[in-house]
Amino acid sequence: MILGNVCTRRCRFCAVSKGIPGSPDPKEPENISNAVHILQLRHAVITSVTRDDLDDGGASQFVDVVRELGKNCPDTTIELLISDLNGNWKALEKIVREHPDVLNHNVETVPSL
Repeated sequence: MILGNVCTRRCRFCAVSKGIPGSPDPKEPENISNAVHILQLRHAVITSVTRDDLDDGGASQFVDVVRELGKNCPDTTIELLISDLNGNWKALEKIVREHPDVLNHNVETVPSL
């Protein structure tokens, strides 16, 4: 899970901490890539907390992670499990341009809906 461990939303069904997150870690893409390389993963799933506090919802960090993985782990397939990016289509385009092997988005809500 990238972009920290604090979410900007308060979904009642989610166990992730809510609040005001810190700035994204600029070393996170490299750290993720190193971990995937050391573990010799054939498939990596990258997800994140929701970051409505960032202009692009964290899309830039996803892009940087995909690029690092492409450089350092070219045989690893990459699956991104992204937030709704707060409806920011330009942010989504930024991610799509990186051509992850799988692009997913969970739609989780309460059963009554």
